[in-house]
Amino acid sequence: TRIRGPLAGLSARNPIPRDSLKVVLVDIDDESWRLVPYKWPYPRDDVWARVVRNLTDAGARVIVFDVEFDSPDFKSDYLEKLNRAGSNIPFRHGDEVFAEAISYAQSKGTKIVLASKKVNEPTRLP
Repeated sequence: TRIRGPLAGLSARNPIPRDSLKVVLVDIDDESWRLVPYKWPYPRDDVWARVVRNLTDAGARVIVFDVEFDSPDFKSDYLEKLNRAGSNIPFRHGDEVFAEAISYAQSKGTKIVLASKKVNEPTRLP
């Protein structure tokens, strides 16, 4: 089952009915991709942290990501470079905001599963 609209996008307005389906798949369809005001990879604070909070508030019991967070958060890295160059733009690192959203979800009883890689190449660096 797919949910389109507010739950699949950046904000969840209505909770998932408890007596409905036991499994609800929320994926990012083409329309949702167009609505996100960032290019891939999406920033962890403005997009992924909001997804975690919104799905938690909508009643999700488990949130599973089929997205790997194995590269630096580009927005946070960019703002850090600007600040080192003399700009004083207030910001919080996206990884910190994402981690807080995960902690929030866990405090509400929502389990979070993050994707990972398993590599069997002895010479490959992680």
